[in-house]
Amino acid sequence: MNNLKSIDEILSLSNQDYESYIRNILKKNDAIYTIDILDDELLNVVVVRPDDVARICQINAIIFTKYNKRKINRRLIAYNFNTNMVATIYQKNAEQSKKLFLKGIAFCKTNKQYEAGKSLSHNIFRLFESNQIALDEAPYFLVHIKDFYNSLKKYQDAIDALCAAASYFADVSAFQSAYRAIHDAQEIVVSAQKIAINKENITWQIKVLETQGVVALRERDFDCANNEFEKCFKIHELINTAPSLILETNAATVKLKTKDFKAAKEIYTRLINDYPSELFNIQIKINLLVCSRELGDIEHIEILSKEIETTIAECDLDVRIEARLVLARTYFHISNLAKGIDNLKQSCIEIQSEIDKYQRLHYRRGVREQYVSRIQSMLLSFDPSGMVDDILYALVLCSSNSLTDWLSVLEWIDYVLQSGAVSISLKNELVAKRDNLICHGTPFIYGFREKYDDPFEFLNEKLSEKFGEQMANSLDYSFYWREFNDLTAIICQLHSFPSPFEGASIQQVVDALNSKLSSDSAFLFSFICEDSCVFFLLTKEKYIRENIPAEQFFDFYEALLKYQHNVINRPVFNDALNNVFNSIKLILIKFIYVLENSSISELVFIPDHWTEGLPIFPSIIENEQLRSRMRESEFVFKTCPIIKEALTDSLITGSNLLISNSADNLKLAESEKYLIKKTFADQNSFEIDLQYEEVDFSKPPANSTDFLHLATHSIPANTFTDPFFVSTSIDTAKKGIWLESVQREVHKLNLKLVFLNGCNTGTTSNNNYFKNFSTNEKVGLSSIFLLNRKCTVIATQWNQPDIIGYIFAALFYKCLANQPNPVKAYNLAIVDLYELNKEGVIALLEENLDEKARQTWCDNFKKSQNEFPFRHAYCLAMFQCHSLLTPQGRRSG
Repeated sequence: MNNLKSIDEILSLSNQDYESYIRNILKKNDAIYTIDILDDELLNVVVVRPDDVARICQINAIIFTKYNKRKINRRLIAYNFNTNMVATIYQKNAEQSKKLFLKGIAFCKTNKQYEAGKSLSHNIFRLFESNQIALDEAPYFLVHIKDFYNSLKKYQDAIDALCAAASYFADVSAFQSAYRAIHDAQEIVVSAQKIAINKENITWQIKVLETQGVVALRERDFDCANNEFEKCFKIHELINTAPSLILETNAATVKLKTKDFKAAKEIYTRLINDYPSELFNIQIKINLLVCSRELGDIEHIEILSKEIETTIAECDLDVRIEARLVLARTYFHISNLAKGIDNLKQSCIEIQSEIDKYQRLHYRRGVREQYVSRIQSMLLSFDPSGMVDDILYALVLCSSNSLTDWLSVLEWIDYVLQSGAVSISLKNELVAKRDNLICHGTPFIYGFREKYDDPFEFLNEKLSEKFGEQMANSLDYSFYWREFNDLTAIICQLHSFPSPFEGASIQQVVDALNSKLSSDSAFLFSFICEDSCVFFLLTKEKYIRENIPAEQFFDFYEALLKYQHNVINRPVFNDALNNVFNSIKLILIKFIYVLENSSISELVFIPDHWTEGLPIFPSIIENEQLRSRMRESEFVFKTCPIIKEALTDSLITGSNLLISNSADNLKLAESEKYLIKKTFADQNSFEIDLQYEEVDFSKPPANSTDFLHLATHSIPANTFTDPFFVSTSIDTAKKGIWLESVQREVHKLNLKLVFLNGCNTGTTSNNNYFKNFSTNEKVGLSSIFLLNRKCTVIATQWNQPDIIGYIFAALFYKCLANQPNPVKAYNLAIVDLYELNKEGVIALLEENLDEKARQTWCDNFKKSQNEFPFRHAYCLAMFQCHSLLTPQGRRSG
C-alpha cells in the first residue's frame, strides 16, 4: 500500500501511536488517496476484526473533524461514518449501527457526499442480513435513503429506494403501503418528464411500471399486473431496447397464474435457452415445472424436478420456499407421496424462517397469508390416514395466528422481567414499550393504524420538528413497533436471549402438540379448502382425514349468518343446522370409533374461522360410552383458538363479577345472578349494571375478580367492520364488554373463568375495515380473554333463547361447585343438559326461579311433547368452551 503500514500493523498500534500516524498522513499531498486505501483495507478486515476497526474509526472521527481542509474533511468524515457503521454491525451493536447510519446519511445529505451516502445506504442492510433487527424496519431506513437521494437530485437512486420499499411491503401483504411507495416513485418520474422526456427518465418509468406489476402479481390482481407489464414492453419497443429477463419472466408468470400454461411454458423455455447461465434460471425452472405438471408432461417433470432439487440448497430463502411448494404439489400430482410430504414439511419450516424475519404481528400475518391456502389444498392430497408427523407441520402453520405470536411475546417479556441479568432500567423500558403497543392495538390492531403503519406516510423525525415529540409519536403509526423492535434487539444482543417469537415457532408448537398427543390428548383440526370442508383427527401417531362437500357447509354458514343477524327465524336455521349435523355425523363415525377404543382423555377442537360454529360436540355426546367417560371425568372436549399452553390449570376460587343490563329486560338474568351467588356464597361477589356504569378492566372489581359472568343481550363479532369496534353491544355509550378495552388490560387480569351468557358471544370475525384475512385470526371476546394465559371462556355460537341460557348456566354452576376446573364443569354440564328430561327441567326451575317466572316456564315444559327438551344440536352445540392447551403434565380431565 502506498505510504501505508500493513493493515495488521495499523490495527496493532496503540491509540496514541495511531493518532500520530494518521496525522502524519494528513500532512502529505496525497492524504486523501492514502486514506481512501486505508478505508478500503479496514472494510476488507471488518468482518474478522470489527472491534479494532471500530476503535480506529472512533479516532478518525475526532481527527477528521479537526482537519482544516474543509472540502477534504467532509469526504473523510462521510466515509468514516460508513466504515464505523459497518464495524458496529459486525460487533452486533444494532443500536449504535442505527445511530451512525442516521447521523451519517444526514451528514452526507447536508454536505452533498453522494458516494459515501450511497455506501451507507447499501451497507446498512448488512444489519438485516445478520438478523440483528427485525426486517420490519427496512422501509424506515429506505425513507432516509430516498430523501438523501432526492435532496441530491439523484432521482434514479430515489426511485430504486421507493421500488425496494414497495417490494418489502408486498412481501408482507401490505399492499396499500406498496402502492403508496410506487405512487411516490411515479411522482418523481412525472416531475422529471414535465421538464423533458429523455431516455433516462423513460427507463425510470419502466422500473416503476414493472414494480407495480410485480406488486399486483403478488396481490393476485392479474389483470393489473398484465397491463403494467404490457406497458413496459411497449415502451421498450418505442425506445428500441430489449426487455429484461426478469420482466419477461414476470409477464410469463401472469399467464401461468391465469392458467395459460402452454403460452407460459413456451416463454420460459425460450428464456432458459436465451440465458443459459443466469442464476435467475432456477426461478424460471420452478415455474416451468408448474406448466409441465399442469400440461401432463411427465418426462419434463422428472428432469426439472431433479435439476431443481440439486440446486435448491444454494437458493435464497424465498426461492427455496417456492421450490419446495412446487415440488411438493408436483410429487403429490404424480403420486410420489413420500417426496411430496417431505417437501411440504420442509417448506413449512422455511416459511416459518421467513415469518421470523418480522416482528410486527400484521407483517407476520401477511407472510402467512401468502401460503396458507396453498398448503391447505395440498393436505387434500394426503391419504385418508397416515402418520401424524406427515401433516403436523402443515396443520400448525395454517392454524397459527397473531394471538399465538403475541402470547410468545408476553412469555418472552415475563422471562426478561424474571431475569437477574437484565437491568431494572431496561425492564422498566420494556414494560413501557409493551404497554404502548397494547394501547395502540396489539394483538388486534385498528385497521386504520395497520393501513398507515408506514414510515413513508408519517416519519416521526419530520413530525417532531413540526408538532413536538408527543404529537409526532401519536401520528407516526410505525413508531411504537419500531421502538419495541429496537429495544428487543438490544436486550437479545446484550444477554444472548432468543427472539421474542421463539415460543411461536412451528417447531416449538409441533413439539408441544406431540407431547400432548403422547399424553392421551387428541386434536381435531377443521378448515374449508376448495370444494371441501376438511377434518383431521390426530391421535398419538396416526391421523384420519374426512371431508364433506363445501356446498353443504356453506348452506349452513349462510343460514348461520342470517340467523345471527335476525334475517331468518329459528326453525329455518334449525333445518340448516340439522342438515350439516347429519352430514358431520356420517363422517365422524371413524373418529368416534377411535375415541371409544382408546385411552384418550381430551379432544381439542382447532377450527378455522369458517368452521368454528360447526356442531361437533353433539355427535360425541350422543355416544353412550364417551358420554359415560365424560360423566366420570375421563374424557373432555374443548375448543382451542390459540395453540399455546396455559400457565396453570384454571381452578375457580375467589371473587366473582356479575354483569347485566337492566335495560335489556331479561327476566332470567336476575335468577342467573341468584344461582351464582348461592353457589359461591362464601366468596366476594360484585355486580355491574351496564345501564348505569361501564366495565373498566383497569379498575376494581373487573381487574381483580377471579371469574366474570355476563348475562345481557349480545351481537356477533362479525357484525363489526373492524376489531377496534367488536363488543357485546352496538351502543356507543359502551354499554357492553368491548374487545378493545379487554385487550388493553387482559395480560394483567386474574380471570380464570369468563362465562359470556348472551347471544353469539363466541363468534369471531376475520377482517378489519379494509381487508379480509386469509389466516385464522379469531378476532373476538372468546379469544381475547385467553391472553392472560389462565382463563377459560364459555360462550355461544348463535342466538340464545333466554331459557336455554339460564338452564345451562344452572347446570354449569352446579357442576362447578363440586369441580372447580371449568373445562370439566363445562363437559359435565353438557352431559347433564343432554340427559335432562322434562321432570328434571321443572325441578331445576322450581329450585331457583321466582314464583311468576317459575309458573310460566314450568307450564311450558309440562306441555312439551319432547321428553328430553335439549337433546338436539341447536342446544348442545350452542355453548363452546374455549381455552389454551392444558399445561404439560396435567390433563383437563
